[in-house]
Amino acid sequence: MAQPTGPRPLASASCTPAASPPAVLGLSPNGGPDTGGTVVTVTGTSFDCATSVLFGTVAGSILSGTSTQVVVSSPAQPVTNVDVRVVTPAGTSPTSPADFYYYAPAWQSWDGPAGILASGPTASTWGSGRTDAFVRGTDGALWHRWNQGGVWRWESLGGSPTSDASSVSPLAGEVDVFIRGADMALWQNTYGNGGWSGWTRLGGKLASEPAAASRTGSSIDVFVQGTDNHLWQWSSSTTAIGWTDRGGILASAPAAAASTDTVVAAYVKGADGELWEWSTLTTTHWNHYGGQLASKPSAMSAHNGRADVFVRGTDNGLWHWSTAGGNSGGWERLGGQILNWPDGATPDGASIHAFVRGTDNHLWHAWSNAGGPWSWEDLGGVIVTAPAATAESATEFHVYVQGADSALWDRPYR
Repeated sequence: MAQPTGPRPLASASCTPAASPPAVLGLSPNGGPDTGGTVVTVTGTSFDCATSVLFGTVAGSILSGTSTQVVVSSPAQPVTNVDVRVVTPAGTSPTSPADFYYYAPAWQSWDGPAGILASGPTASTWGSGRTDAFVRGTDGALWHRWNQGGVWRWESLGGSPTSDASSVSPLAGEVDVFIRGADMALWQNTYGNGGWSGWTRLGGKLASEPAAASRTGSSIDVFVQGTDNHLWQWSSSTTAIGWTDRGGILASAPAAAASTDTVVAAYVKGADGELWEWSTLTTTHWNHYGGQLASKPSAMSAHNGRADVFVRGTDNGLWHWSTAGGNSGGWERLGGQILNWPDGATPDGASIHAFVRGTDNHLWHAWSNAGGPWSWEDLGGVIVTAPAATAESATEFHVYVQGADSALWDRPYR
C-alpha cells in the first residue's frame, strides 16, 4: 500500500505534551529556494508532540523531531520572507527574529561552456536584464560576453591586458572596464550610446589588477596598487579628475566599494597581512581592522551605508567583516576551506551572498538574510579560478567561473 505524503505529526498515543508553548530559537538553514524541499532543522524548546511546522501559513513535511529539535522539509512558496512556527498541543510558538526564513529564487543549471579563457572572469551589471562578463582570451585580448534579453553574445575588445579586468556600470546603458595594459598603465574602455569608445590610456604604474567603484552616475573611482606599493586613486569626479597617492603599504591588489552615493572606500591587505581601509570619509588617515588575510579582499555594498568585506584567512577559511553596527565593524568566521579569494553580491541590500572556490574545486555559496545566521550550499562544478558574482536585481544574479576546460561557465540564480 502506498504511504501517505505531506505534513505529518510527531504526536503519538504515548506522547506527553510539554506544559508550556513551544519557542523557536533558530533555523538551519534560514532560507532556501521557492521550489521548496529544503531540509530545515528547527531548534528550540517544548517541541514535544509537535503536530505541524508552519512556514508562514503553509505547513512543511515533518521528517523527525525531539523536544528541542524538529527536522522539516520546506513547502513551495513564492519568493518571500516568512516566520517558521512550531505547533504543539500546548500552543504555537510566537514569532521572533530567530524564526525568520527567506524564500529565494532557485538556482538554474550551469550555462556553458563558452570561449577559452587565459584569466578572469570579472562581471558587472547596469540593472535587470543585462549582465556583462570580461575575460582575457588566449589571444591576449580582452573579451566581453553579455546577456541582454536572454541572448548571449561575444565580442573582442582588443587591448593588451596583463591582469584581470575590473568593470562598473555607473548608469543604465553604460559599462566602464579597466585593465592593466602591457605598459603597466591603467587603461579604460567605455560602452555607451550603443558602442565602445575604444581604449584610453589613463597612466600610472600598476603592480596588480585595478578595482573600480561608482558613487553616483557622475563619478568613477579606480584604486590600484602602484609599483611603489602605495594605494593610488584615479577619479573621474568633477571635483577630482586624475591620480592621487593615498599612501599605505599594500601586499595585494585592493578592493573597492561605494557605500553611499557620496562615499567610496578601498580595502587592502597591508604589509602586516591585516585589513586596512582608506575612505573618502576619513581622507587624512587609514582605518585598521585587523584580521589575517591570505589573499586580496573582496568588497561590496548596496549603497545603503553598509560595506561588507570577504577574505580568505590564513586558516584558509572564509571570513566576513562588515561596517554593520558602526564603522568599527567586526569579524566573523564563516568556515569552509577555500582557494583563491572570494566574491560577493548583495542583490536587495538585506541578503548577503559570498561565493568561493572550495578545496574540492566546487563552487560554494554562503549567505545570510536580514542579519540572520549564515548557511552554506555546494553549487557543484569544477572550477579553477576565483568566481565573479553580479546582482541584476533583488531576485536575480549570476556567478561566473572558469571551468576545468578553461571555458567560461555561468550559474544563474532567478
